[in-house]
Parts: sequence; C-alpha cells; structure tokens
Amino acid sequence: MKNIWQKLKELYDVNPTLFGILLFIDLAILYYIIIIFLTN
Repeated sequence: MKNIWQKLKELYDVNPTLFGILLFIDLAILYYIIIIFLTN
C-alpha cells in the first residue's frame, strides 16, 4: 500500500495537472457506479 502512495506522489511531482485529471476521472467513475447501484 505504501508503494502505491509513493508512485502517486512521484506522478504528482512530475505532472500535477495530469494527476488532477486522472483523479477527477476516477472520482467521476466511482460516482457513476454508485448512482447506478442505488437507482437499480
């Protein structure tokens, strides 16, 4: 688990904008899945 956070931090240090976009996409997908799960 610690290794994953280290990789994320490296990605963030290299390109914060890309990191933000990826994080936003991940959250959007999670939100979408939860909505589908709740409405069915």
